[in-house]
Formats: sequence, C-alpha cells, structure tokens
Amino acid sequence: MMNQNMLPSIISLLMLLAAALQDIKSREISDLTWAFGCLLGIIINLNNYSWSYIPKAIFFLLFLSVIWIMKLMGEADILAYASLLVTQPSAAGYIPPAMATFIYSNLLLLSAPLYNFVKNLKNLKMLDEFDEPYLKKILSLFLIKPAYRRDLERIKYYDIAEICVNGRKKLDISRSLSGIKKGEIPDREPVWIIPTYPLMPFILAGHILTLMLGDPVGLIFGRVSY
Repeated sequence: MMNQNMLPSIISLLMLLAAALQDIKSREISDLTWAFGCLLGIIINLNNYSWSYIPKAIFFLLFLSVIWIMKLMGEADILAYASLLVTQPSAAGYIPPAMATFIYSNLLLLSAPLYNFVKNLKNLKMLDEFDEPYLKKILSLFLIKPAYRRDLERIKYYDIAEICVNGRKKLDISRSLSGIKKGEIPDREPVWIIPTYPLMPFILAGHILTLMLGDPVGLIFGRVSY
C-alpha cells in the first residue's frame, strides 16, 4: 500500500513531468496542468497547511511576484513554483519546498550558459567582425552561439543575436530576455543566435533534488529534511 505521505511528492512530480514534456515539445504549457495539480494538492493536503507554513508560503509568493513584475521569468515558470506551494507544503525546513526547488533548479540552469561558454571559446575569433568591446564579446559567449541552417532546423527556438547599426555589425544579447521566439532561417551562415532552453526540465530536476537533499539552507546550518 502506498504511503499517504508520499502522495504530495508524487502529485508534484507528475505535474512537473507533464509540464516538462509539454515544454520540450512546444514550449507551451496548458494552464490545466497547474489547475489539476493544485486541485489534487488541495484535496490531499487539507490538513498540511500549518500556521507555521503559511508565512513562508506568502513570503515566497511575494518573491515570485517581484520576479514576475520585473519580467525576469516566464508565466509558466512562476506558475510552476507557485503550484508547488500548494502540492508540496512542509514547514520542516527554513524555506518551503517550492523555494528550495527554485534554488536548486536555478543552480542547475547555470550549467547551460557555462557549457555554452566552454564550447564557444574556440569560436571567439569569429566575433572579430563585430564592433563591440572585447569584454562584451567574452560575456556574449555565455548566451550566443554560431549556427548553420541545418542547426537552425533542429534548434527551432532561437533569436538572431546579430544587428546592424549605422553599417556596423553589433551584438544584441538583450534579446535573450525578450521571450521565446521561433527565429527565421537567415540566408547567410553561420549566423550568431541566442538559443532558448526549455526550463521545465530544470524545475523538475530541481524538485527531485529537493526531495533527495531537502532544504538547501538547512544543508548549510544543519541538515533539515522535508
């Protein structure tokens, strides 16, 4: 017989898995994913929303609201973390499991630009044609990469990083914050692009780490598990 204490974790994982599969396939996640997950979460957790948990949940919701207002994260990502407040309530740690997932998933997400930078080092000379400071070229290697037509058909979701200003080639890495786009395939190649990554798999992996390791703050000040 399934341990009833495992139900919140199972519902949370299934909800995030469904979202991750949708994100990988189309970069669009149905709101029903969160609605259904939260409904099940409320049903099985009615007795788990303790008075000691509610202030922590409200604090994290306010934190997510600031991120949303500043447009530092997409709507689906905000909904994922907010839904975890409903499906996985626990007052055992210093922070709620949803916030622990936020920390773990964003640490994992850092691996993508780091990998891109290391892989891009051999392409640094290719940036000589751009009228940009050397430091900006170095920093750009974390977010952009050269791509050929065959690559663009496979990548699908990207934005063009190259722009022309007064006849000079420039790099516009600010587009990495403008949202998901299906870029048009340019006539020239290679072309520097800003690839976009599905974030839900990172959130799913972050929640798995939360279930395995517990509160990351607790790991620092003395192990506290959820």
